[in-house]
Amino acid sequence: MVVPKPAPRVAAAAPSLQLEEVGRRFGSRWALRAVTLHIEPGARLLVEGANGSGKSTLLRIISGALAASSGAIALGAERAAESAAQRARRRALCALLPQSGGYLASFTALENLALSARFLGEPCSPRALLPLLERAGLAPFASAPIHTFSSGMRKRLALAQLWLRRPAVALLDEPDDALDRAGLALLAESLEELARAGATVLVTSHRGEWARRWCGRALSLSNGRIVSARSCGSARDDSSAGGC
Repeated sequence: MVVPKPAPRVAAAAPSLQLEEVGRRFGSRWALRAVTLHIEPGARLLVEGANGSGKSTLLRIISGALAASSGAIALGAERAAESAAQRARRRALCALLPQSGGYLASFTALENLALSARFLGEPCSPRALLPLLERAGLAPFASAPIHTFSSGMRKRLALAQLWLRRPAVALLDEPDDALDRAGLALLAESLEELARAGATVLVTSHRGEWARRWCGRALSLSNGRIVSARSCGSARDDSSAGGC
């Protein structure tokens, strides 16, 4: 059986993203500090750093899922702002795949995917969704509840949701965690499809070798600050972060 791939398009054109002195505080602790960063449409950006460096917080703020405590973000030619309306627009353009997944554990894989399809206004019948699960290698487990899935299987289901969403900006937090070699190949193929369709892709990873090969730029965070930015495959560092 030849498994159909999602159409090579994104739901909306990717805008540029301009972060200006963006920070996030949890109580007295700053998880992100004064991050200034320009991300061009269609960029492929790897975000690296140790646990607690601020990677996940950065992705959540860009996605609109989390408000910044300071600073602002501009979309395209818009004035930089951190209003509820602007965060809502970011949520409409971005797809955030968190490290933990965020599924309804008692629902099946097919039911979780159908909920996502209904929210997006996409066809949600089994006939429409089973090809996505087939491509993800999950068709035999379509009727299994998520709480029975391994971490790698949940990551594959996240890819199926990504194919369904076709976001203008894809934000993937440790998408390679728990994936086997075949899963990593599927992940790389999926990101390549998004990039060719014009999407902007930001990835965090602790297994950065594959991501450095694929991404055009990489930046490193430490204690919530950007400490370096560079072209992937190049030894040249640019501590000013610059454009990506």
